[in-house]
This record gives sequence, structure tokens and C-alpha cells, in this order.
Amino acid sequence: MKILMFHNKYAEKGGEDTTVANEFNLLKNHGHDVKLFVFDNNGSKVAQFIKFLIYPFNVKSYFRVKKIIKEHKPDIIHLHNFYLTLSPLAFWAIKNAGVPLVVTIQNFRLLCPSAILYHKKSLYLVSLEKKFTLKPAFDRVYRDSFFLTFWLSVSNYVHYKLGTWDIPARHIFVSGFSRDIFERSKFSVYKKKFVTKYNFMAASDEPLNYNREEFFLYIGRLTEEKGIDTLLESFETNGANLKIIGDGALKEKIIASTQQNKNIEYLGFMGKDEILHILKRARALIFPSKWFEGMPLAIIEAFSVGTPVIASDMGAMSEMIIEDVNGYHFLPGSSTDLNKKIRLLNSLSDDRYQQLITECERDFKNRFSEQENLKAITNIYEGALGISPKKADVLLQTADLTNY
Repeated sequence: MKILMFHNKYAEKGGEDTTVANEFNLLKNHGHDVKLFVFDNNGSKVAQFIKFLIYPFNVKSYFRVKKIIKEHKPDIIHLHNFYLTLSPLAFWAIKNAGVPLVVTIQNFRLLCPSAILYHKKSLYLVSLEKKFTLKPAFDRVYRDSFFLTFWLSVSNYVHYKLGTWDIPARHIFVSGFSRDIFERSKFSVYKKKFVTKYNFMAASDEPLNYNREEFFLYIGRLTEEKGIDTLLESFETNGANLKIIGDGALKEKIIASTQQNKNIEYLGFMGKDEILHILKRARALIFPSKWFEGMPLAIIEAFSVGTPVIASDMGAMSEMIIEDVNGYHFLPGSSTDLNKKIRLLNSLSDDRYQQLITECERDFKNRFSEQENLKAITNIYEGALGISPKKADVLLQTADLTNY
């Protein structure tokens, strides 16, 4: 196929940027003619504010997308993040060109300006209750600003009323949980177009390591919603060894904790190869996030080297982690329950622990490998093009929001 991919990159590289690169390389390496065009939000503060103001109707981006389509004449277009510069008008440029569109939805921005359904240290589900509400603006859920939150809410709702979000032939969700949330929202009118496809990564060249070292590992942003406070509370009391990789606003808090607790070590920011080398030696990955997450690549990386995961029991983590098979769940925000699961993992016999390692590797191959994702994305594209009777979906168990 001739495939055009569009993506608006983030100021700080994150999971979505990596997902786009992974899909681009996967399709290119398997013979597809694929082109990737990346937009960004760079510029002075004044320029960025202007981009924000014209976000719902960025005519310049509309004509740029239209020109790219005319030059490359694709069979299908795959759109990832379109906030801020790419703009929802990109949907209309694609529609007017008559090319089938698929869109990957990796966060909750179309439902709530917060994008992560998390605000002031707790889940924020207000935006799921009505088709449109000004409460997020009054709560300042986006950058602690009434105006910015209000404008983003209005922009997305206007495009909902215009039918912009109905243009894609397929909406791809990266977890059954996030799809379930959208199906309960105003977006339920589009649910016949909803499909689910997990994120993925290339198999690691690192061999499995059955002789693990006695330390646990955290990888990710050092921010409040990632559960850093729960992580530190747990290891400041349990005495187990913890290594932390990442960067973010709570970096100084972590450094202060390492000075008081010799069992906690901060390794700073690391590249993928360094991370995988450490990850394969870890007893388990700790993933204490307090928001729903999209489809955490850190967990997929852990499975790729056979490392079990102890994660908070919510959102995508609830379906990625299979209890006592590839890891364990603990109550979100509970350092006491996290310590309980750490003790459980440490109590396993060598043979039982090695079974976990084997199951992690098997689960990676079955759900998160390149091979499985190539089949899934090909089926989705063919379904959008109307040339395949195959069901372009992955059936997943979904979690229940009422528990949170």
C-alpha cells in the first residue's frame, strides 16, 4: 500500500512519538510505500499562543496537508496526534481528497482537556458525564488556566458537532479500556468504527536472564500522576532495593529520598538499549501509575526481556497484567498493597519465578510483537479500504470504571 502518516510531535519525546516511529518502521520494513510527515508546536511563546488560538481552524495546516496528499497520492492515511499545529482541519483536508483515514487515539483529549482524566492528584471523570460542560474550565484542568481549558473544550466540541470525528473510517484504540471509555461517552455514536490494537516494539536482542539480581526497577516520567509518591513510600519502608530511571518534576524529591534510603538508587535518564540491559536483570518492573495510561511501553519493554511487572490495578494495566501469570496488581495509590505484592513475588520458588519469566516472553510474542501488530494494522487498513472481509479488531477484556 501507499501510506501517508501524519503526526504532531510533543515538546518532550514520549510514548506516542515512539509508537509512531515503530509503526512507520514496521510498515516500511515489510514492503509498504510509507511516508511520515511530522508537525511540531515550536516557536516563541507568542507564536505558540497564536497556534493555540487557531487550533480548531488552522487553515495553513489544512493547505499543507492537502498539498502533501496531492503530491503523494496515497491509498490510505494514518493520523496520530493532531494537537496543536496539525489541527482538526487536517481531517477535512483528507476527507476532501477522498482518501480513507484511520486515526490512532492514545489519550483522552477529545473527551477532556486534561488529556489524561487526572487532575489535582486524583482521577478526573467530570468530562465523561456530559457531552459538554464548562466545569473543566472552572477547574483549570489544562495548564491551570480557565481560558486555555475553555478554548480547548469549545474547539473539540465544535468539531464534534461539525462531524469532524466521524470522518475516519477507523478509530484505533491502544487498549480495550480506553475504547470502553469512549464507547460510554458522546463518541458512542461512532463505535461501529472503533477497533483495538495494542502498541508494540521490536523484539529485544537481549537474551532472557533467569538469574535475576535482587533489585526492582521503575522506568518513566518522574511526575505525581505516575505514582512516584506511592513508589517512594513503599521502598522507604520495605527495605528492598529499587533503581529508578527517568526524569521529571519530582527528580529532586527522588534524589532526597536516595540520600536517606541506601536501598534506593537514582540512575537518571537512559537510552533504550541501556534500559533493556538493566531491565533484564531486574526482579520486576514496578509501575505505580495513578491515571489510566494509554498503553505503557515500559511494560511492553519489560515483557520483551521476560521481566514480570507489578502494576496498579487500573486502566490499561488491568488488561496488560495477568495476575500470577506475567505479574501482579496492587491497589492504586496503596504502598501497603504494593509491599504485599513485592513480598509475594519474593516468596516464589525459583521454578515458579522462572515460569513468570517464560510467560512474560510468551505474552510479548502473542500480544505486543511486530508480527502480531503487522497482521492487526494490515487488517485495519484493509477494512478501512473496504477490500477485506476480515474483522480488523482485537478482542480484549475491558475494565469497569465504576471501581475507580
